[in-house]
Amino acid sequence: MHGLTAHVVTSLLPLVAGGQDGQAPPDDEVVAGWTGFAVFISLVIAVGVLGWSLGRQLKRAERAKAEGVYGDAPEEKVLPDDGPGTDVPESPEVAEHSRRSGDPGAE
Repeated sequence: MHGLTAHVVTSLLPLVAGGQDGQAPPDDEVVAGWTGFAVFISLVIAVGVLGWSLGRQLKRAERAKAEGVYGDAPEEKVLPDDGPGTDVPESPEVAEHSRRSGDPGAE
């Protein structure tokens, strides 16, 4: 079987080579051309799409982990502290209701 393959390849090689005598073309005639440029741009676009897709999947996995989809306990969301002096004062109606109900935290 291997002998047959070797025979077919060696007999077809001159036809594929286009009648060249085995000499490499001069360096100034060898260029990548528009085909090489198109392949390069296609690879750049493919890497960009893969990176974008990976980012989306990682965000989805992190969100699912936080929600407890993978068997972990769901994470509690902690709101950031706005710091001192940012408390919103109660409206007069809420303060009056707290005073009437006997809420010890009023005033």
